Amino acid sequence: MQSLFPTSYSTFSTSALASFLSTAYGLGPTNCQFLLRGVGDTYLVQTASEKYILRIYRATHRSLPQIQAETELLLALQEAWVPVSHPVKDVAGQLIQALPAAEGTRHAVLFTFAPGHSVPILNEKQLTVLGAQMARFHNVSSVIQLNNSRWTFDAETTLLQPLENVKSAFADFPQEYAWLQEVVQKTQEKLASLDATQFSSGYCHFDFMPKNFHFEGDEKLTFFDFDFFGYGWLVNDLMTFWQQICLDVLSGKMT
Repeated sequence: MQSLFPTSYSTFSTSALASFLSTAYGLGPTNCQFLLRGVGDTYLVQTASEKYILRIYRATHRSLPQIQAETELLLALQEAWVPVSHPVKDVAGQLIQALPAAEGTRHAVLFTFAPGHSVPILNEKQLTVLGAQMARFHNVSSVIQLNNSRWTFDAETTLLQPLENVKSAFADFPQEYAWLQEVVQKTQEKLASLDATQFSSGYCHFDFMPKNFHFEGDEKLTFFDFDFFGYGWLVNDLMTFWQQICLDVLSGKMT
């Protein structure tokens, strides 16, 4: 029997996934549609009456303990009535599936569907709801104790390590790399001038951009895609949202 050629990143059959999910979760007739490829693969799952999102993680990007921490946080948020897309248990009560891929085991989680749609530019009511729900999320994420698998966001991991990681790519662009070094230095100096003891810490979503939450009208909001979450200053979540606003202004989408 011929062995499989070594594979680094495979794509599952959507029909096979639909059949697996129908049985594992007792969903009945199920359709599975591939949506996008990123840190993991994302699929839209539809039954006769419900929609779900399936995320299949890449072992090179997320370990099982990291995925377990994500599901634990989301269940805690759900229990606290924070509006999030949360993991769904299969008929055996399991949250995480282990799928035998060509490159080895890949883990998968089925999530509830976030109703509504992404709103690129929020109105005043939506901004108020977003701020209130973000605060409710932080009330939970600042006290919950998870395993130590998730990363910490600090100057070392967000400035110094990335700068070192990209150094070889700038071997032929010394002036551009020097500019990056200068920006990192200025940022460190600015951070050092702040009284960080006044900053609250906890688990941050770290990707609170409009693409990662849906609105139904002006008042119903659902957060999703906690794939990048980690521990750090909670103000990081305000920073990522502000970053999106800056990009919109720069691109001329808003003033």
